[in-house]
Amino acid sequence: KKLLFILTISFVISCGKDETPATVNCKLSKTVTVRSSYTDTSVYSYTGEDYTSVTKYSNTATIYSRKYIKSGGQYTIEFFTDNVKSHEGFGTLTAQGKFDTSRITNVTTTLFNNRDKNYYDVNGTKIRSISNYNSYINDVKYHFIAGNYSYWIYDIFYPLDPPSNRKDSVVFEYYLDKPKVAEKFAFESKYGNPEKNLVKKRLTYNLLNANILTRTLEYQYLTDADGLITREIVVSRNQPGNVFSYTDTIYYEYICD
Repeated sequence: KKLLFILTISFVISCGKDETPATVNCKLSKTVTVRSSYTDTSVYSYTGEDYTSVTKYSNTATIYSRKYIKSGGQYTIEFFTDNVKSHEGFGTLTAQGKFDTSRITNVTTTLFNNRDKNYYDVNGTKIRSISNYNSYINDVKYHFIAGNYSYWIYDIFYPLDPPSNRKDSVVFEYYLDKPKVAEKFAFESKYGNPEKNLVKKRLTYNLLNANILTRTLEYQYLTDADGLITREIVVSRNQPGNVFSYTDTIYYEYICD
């Protein structure tokens, strides 16, 4: 195996002709996210179909880890805080090998932390996900064109506070000349088929308030010769008014066969 971590000095920011993604047999091995007030570092490891992540934050000594252990048609899921199990659960798989239903329970309280249900089309593309966090429920419907998201309809329900319910539309723009050749987060492909290209911009509209634009996210990438992302910059702006909110810089490393 070889480790790829290639940083160049210029951004790859362009639009152009549509290209078919190349295929590279690479998995994430490390991400470093630099935020305004702290940095988080995650290391990913794989054993067969099992997966482990370990995350450390610069502003705390606490170490967080997650384990996904394959067992037949499902995964056993365990979360740890400083090596003490905090949550446990399972995720069942569809015939296509995608996550179907998952449940995570707080070990101390024995209460559900979240219950998730995912829906896919015949090609393995996710078309809907419902996540119940007890105090609120996320219901997202995904719409695709030519292998990329065109938009989401994002509902948030508050069972005990219906006036706080939200309904947003998230619209996507892509770098059509920048194929997405590897996962941006570990196990991404188990939650549906990844997009064909790299996201350029996300625009969020409030459908319950005259469809006004409320937020934009803009993405810039550095990529290596194989098209793997080595650095990503995400800029968030509150709308209307284009008011700067934050910038995240994410560095990626991979293990490739």
